[in-house]
Amino acid sequence: MLRKALISSLLIAFGTPLYADVLYECTFTKYGKNNLQSFMSDKVELIEKDDGSAAVLDKISKAMFKKPKAATLVTRKNKKKFSWAIRNVPTTGTSTVNLSSTIRFDTNSGKATYRLWFGGYDSDVNASGTCSKKK
Repeated sequence: MLRKALISSLLIAFGTPLYADVLYECTFTKYGKNNLQSFMSDKVELIEKDDGSAAVLDKISKAMFKKPKAATLVTRKNKKKFSWAIRNVPTTGTSTVNLSSTIRFDTNSGKATYRLWFGGYDSDVNASGTCSKKK
């Protein structure tokens, strides 16, 4: 009972929960084949949720789902790795492609790498950039 009262008074005093989602904004410079780069985002938002889950908002998930896509998050010390996959992404004509993506970054330096694979193909696209904590 005392704990609930303490949490309630802290929420009233500070107006925010004690734990909140963490948002990272990342900006990338792409390299690789130009026609494949169109599947990769210049800007990506990475969300580390307070319940331990994660999500990513890139241009494909924004266009297809209108919301962040669930992701897998692995954290080791100051290194984070967000991984996600999107199936049946429309391409030209009636064909689709499956995409798998990974962003790795160092929370201290902000340096980041972004890699995107095309399911069933040998091709991939890479990018380097930075990620910074926004909230």
